[in-house]
This record gives sequence, structure tokens and C-alpha cells, in this order.
Amino acid sequence: MPNLNSYRYDEEKSQEGVWFKTIEGLQLKIARAGNVKAARLTRKLGVENQRRLRRTDAGDLMNDLGKQVAAKHILVGWKDIEDDNGVPIPYSSEKALQLFNEYEEFYVEVMEYAGRDDEFRDSMVEEAVKN
Repeated sequence: MPNLNSYRYDEEKSQEGVWFKTIEGLQLKIARAGNVKAARLTRKLGVENQRRLRRTDAGDLMNDLGKQVAAKHILVGWKDIEDDNGVPIPYSSEKALQLFNEYEEFYVEVMEYAGRDDEFRDSMVEEAVKN
């Protein structure tokens, strides 16, 4: 019999992130889209930019605000990312935002991983479903 427990998320995974390996081999630690911290920052930025968001050309601003949220609370870590000279790039939210702005598809891919709800499900529910 179906039950609502399948909608339960593991809060630690949702907030702290899950490791993903991209097709390109990047190892990224990504939190769930819409996690509590991301939602709070989204609301805060929305209030701060309320007047600007009412304009008809607000699409670019919304995209920029989304990148800020993702850099701070969605992409929460990485391993073994190097610059063009082979120098390791340490993770920081500032560097993540810079990379999102430089590589739009990188941002899109991170958000796709963040939207994979099954990766953030409560493990107790997963075990119950297996049995």
C-alpha cells in the first residue's frame, strides 16, 4: 500500500549535500534544491530585490540571484578541480559563483543534480522499500 513516507527527505543529506560524479569526472558535493538554508536565502534576496524583480526584464536578475543561492547553499563542496594550469582550485562559495557565471552549463548541471530528489530521500524509507 502506498504511503507518504516516500516524500520524506534525509535532512542531513538535504542540507550538507551528497557527492556526485559528473560525466566529465568532476566530484561535486551538492545539497538538495530547496533545502532550508537555500529557501531562506532565496526569500531574503527576494525581499531585498523586490522592487527590481517587479520589472519586466527581471529574468536576468532572477538568474543571478539563483546563482548566488546555489553558490552558497547548493554546491557545497568539490574535489580535484583544477585550473587550466593544473593548479587545484579550493572550494569556496565565492569561487563557485565565479564558475557559475563563467560556465552557465556548469550551473545548469549542478541544479539538475540538486533536483534529483531520490538522492536525498530518508535512508530508513529506502530500506523499508527494499524489504
